[in-house]
Amino acid sequence: MTDGPFYYRIFDLTLSSAMKLPELPACASDGNNHVDVQFMLCRESINPDTLRWYHDWELDDGEICLSGAYSGDGYLLRFPELADFQIDGITADSNVISIIAHPEEELPTETLRHLLLDQVIPRVAAQRGALVVHGSANLLASGQAVAFLGETGFGKSTMAVAMHQRGYALLGDDCLAMAAPTDEEVSVTASYVGARLIEDSLEALFESGDAAPGDTAPVAHYSDKARIVLPPSNATDPHALAAIFLLNDPQKNPHVGAVDIARVTGADSVMTLVGNAFQLDVTDQQHLTWQFMAFGSDIVSKVPVFRLSYARDYDGLDAVCERVLAQLKKGSDPFFVGNIGS
Repeated sequence: MTDGPFYYRIFDLTLSSAMKLPELPACASDGNNHVDVQFMLCRESINPDTLRWYHDWELDDGEICLSGAYSGDGYLLRFPELADFQIDGITADSNVISIIAHPEEELPTETLRHLLLDQVIPRVAAQRGALVVHGSANLLASGQAVAFLGETGFGKSTMAVAMHQRGYALLGDDCLAMAAPTDEEVSVTASYVGARLIEDSLEALFESGDAAPGDTAPVAHYSDKARIVLPPSNATDPHALAAIFLLNDPQKNPHVGAVDIARVTGADSVMTLVGNAFQLDVTDQQHLTWQFMAFGSDIVSKVPVFRLSYARDYDGLDAVCERVLAQLKKGSDPFFVGNIGS
């Protein structure tokens, strides 16, 4: 598991890893490439006396799934009974961020990769100054992207795979970095290509032989989700963002067959994006204020945001995709120029 280093790209970062990360696109190293993040493994435990705990993230049932602590000048993220991740170098004068994993003995490799790629690195990128959100994205025929944001269980992956099956390539299904490279444009970059689905979604979306997903792999030993292994694409390239759709809480969605799309503006759209953003240090008020202002001035002022509500009925996904594409094609909205949907 430690026969590296291997070199990869995730968001706009070059990652040097002590273990193989097959989810990520590899990049060549000729000795001249700058490494932004260095990932290493260590079997030694962390000295608890060096830690100052600042926050616990809890599941809906109150169980702590993640805890954050200050460790010297850096941070430590603890996933109880799974692994600790020691993080150093997230300062203005540091050239390389160091992430050292301290996994529990016999922790499955796929679980360690999942924690690193889907939890730790997005939080590190966010603290480093990126706007990273929980969201999926698909590539439109125009070369622009459409993003779907929502909490766990709201249907981001299902929506992204449904769009993928209809010819709109999946860029990523959980972690997206947003940026505003120009005054008029917002770009979005996915962490890596892939989709994670629970069993009933997997069976419903791929029930026909001509839509078989190919290989699947476990996400983590504690999860009932399976990872769909999709062919490599240009997901790691930034794409202009056409629109953001916020998925509504399934418990508040309309009856079967109904699809509702409503424009979200102002503080509501900013607060929703902030609520879907990855965070590392939730006590860093200066960073949180910057993040709030950046979402407002750089993202929602330039990209239309919509609330998407529909019943969680797999048979109705055709209608949902058609409504989304129809909304994207509307030319009356000043945010849209021409036909950006297909």
